[in-house]
Amino acid sequence: TPNFMAAQGLALPLYSLLWTLNGALILLGQPFVLRLVRRLPAVKTQIVAGNALFVAEFVLLALGRACAVYVAAMVLSTLGEMLVWPAVPAAADRWSPAERRGAVQGVVTMAGFVGRMVGPLVGGLLFAAGPGMVFTVMAGAAGAAGIVYLALDRVGVAPVATTTN
Repeated sequence: TPNFMAAQGLALPLYSLLWTLNGALILLGQPFVLRLVRRLPAVKTQIVAGNALFVAEFVLLALGRACAVYVAAMVLSTLGEMLVWPAVPAAADRWSPAERRGAVQGVVTMAGFVGRMVGPLVGGLLFAAGPGMVFTVMAGAAGAAGIVYLALDRVGVAPVATTTN
């Protein structure tokens, strides 16, 4: 947040610059991400790669507070979002039987809303223990999500275990 960054000695315009960078990466990076996604063997690979970028982002934030760390973390986060967020509904669509697709999509959408609803509360509570705690827990949560996904895929429960793009 801008207050946290200001407390780290970083100027408020950096916060705006980070979100400008996010938007520019999304806009200008789409053609490159599209080419990358077309080369990946499965939607599963797209989800796992994006998840790994999230883990790297939070580890980076847990370890540093310099301007370059925030810029690198925003780049990692944006690329992770560009890989994961379109892949999750696609995976849910391919994973679910035709007669349950709407219900599965509803659960996927609901999970995102629950995360956006509970995340700020949990983040605020963790922040009381220090900003490093927030970033460490987030890295752990992203890593755990990736491990659970891969474990479910291994036993044949996770979506799109063999489906290609």
